Parts: sequence; C-alpha cells; structure tokens
Amino acid sequence: EPIPVVYLLDAEYSFGSVAYTIRRLIKDELIPPVLLVGVAYEVPYDEYYRRRERDFTPTKAHLELYPRAGEGKTFARFLRSELIPFVSETYRTAPDDRTIMGLSFSGLLISYLVFKETDLFNRYVIVSPSLWWDNGVVFQYESDYRKQHKSLRARVYLAAGENDGRNIVKDLLRLETILEERNYVELDYRVRFFPNETHRTVFPIAVSHGLRFVFEQRDGPGTNAVGAYHR
Repeated sequence: EPIPVVYLLDAEYSFGSVAYTIRRLIKDELIPPVLLVGVAYEVPYDEYYRRRERDFTPTKAHLELYPRAGEGKTFARFLRSELIPFVSETYRTAPDDRTIMGLSFSGLLISYLVFKETDLFNRYVIVSPSLWWDNGVVFQYESDYRKQHKSLRARVYLAAGENDGRNIVKDLLRLETILEERNYVELDYRVRFFPNETHRTVFPIAVSHGLRFVFEQRDGPGTNAVGAYHR
C-alpha cells in the first residue's frame, strides 16, 4: 500500500531524533506508517548555515546580515521539480499525501509554501518560524492569498516555546489571530506554545505533537481545533 511521505528540512541536526520519534509514533499507532525524507547538505557546518540562509528565505531582505538570502522560491522549485518526483519514482508513495516539517528559517520557508505553493504539501509542522523576516513578508503572502481564496485545504500545526525569541512568539500569536479571523474553509490548524521550552529545545516535542495532530482522524475538514491545546 502506498505510504505518505514526511519531508524534514534542516535534517543535519534533527534527523536522528525525528526518525526515533516517528518510529515510536508508528509503533503506538498514533500515526500511519510514513517514509521520512531528510533534506540536508553534505557540507561543513558553517557552509550549511550559509546555504540554509540562502534557500529558506523567500526574499532578499536583511542583506547586510544575510548576504546570500532570497532563494526560497528556487528551493521550492527544487522540491517540486527534482526531489518530490525522485522520491515518487523511487518509492511506493501516496501521490497526494505529503508532509513538510521545519524550524526557524526552514519554518519560514514552509510558511511561504503554505500560501504560495499550496499544491506541494497537504500537512505542515511549522516550529518557531522566522515570521519577522522582511518586515513580516509572510503576512503579506497570507493577505494576497486571502484576496483570491476563501478555502485553504491543509492541516497545519504551528508551535513555539514559551521561552522562544520574543519576536517568534509575538509573530506566531499574530498569525494565530489572523487565521482565527479568516476562518478558512478546509483549513485544520492548531497553534501551541510549550512551557519551559526555548528556540533550541522545542523541536522534538513539537514534532511529536505536530505529527499526531496533522495525521489525526477527525470528522471532516475545517476543524480549527485551537483553544483546548493552546497552552
């Protein structure tokens, strides 16, 4: 039987813990069997940071601090034209069931995909996204999308640590408010802030909760289940 694919960005530092978490979730039948694909660079650590700066930022903002920034759209094209077709041709995968996960800059890139490349993935686990990038350009992407659409067919789990960066928490709260107001048809989402977790510690627990949420069987689309799990 074809299985869903979970794409993990920033796999350099997170693949081992995420693979273990997924094996446990499958064993306990909390998620279905999935194929985990780690997206990483086979380069030294410093170069890895330069490449993620380049590939996970959708615009060329903040060039004085991030001189390589702005190739996120090119990276999305790589996902669409190269990586996803390769995985589909190599493994027996469900053609319309793709999840993507990421933290910080890779969470920024995934937030871009939610509103700009809506057909690429249907499940998203976005942790501590850098929504501050380019004066909050992701909020503009959402606004542009809303002008054309009242439906957003996706399951989205958004999380951060309560002790995450101040801008991370503030911007995620802002995005939560916007999504509540929009009330998109077919959007199933949850926002959660984990106590006693920081930008560097929140990812493993958020992945465990996030995967369970996006794969959870519920009664129909559009179940915006936010409140009970918010804090």
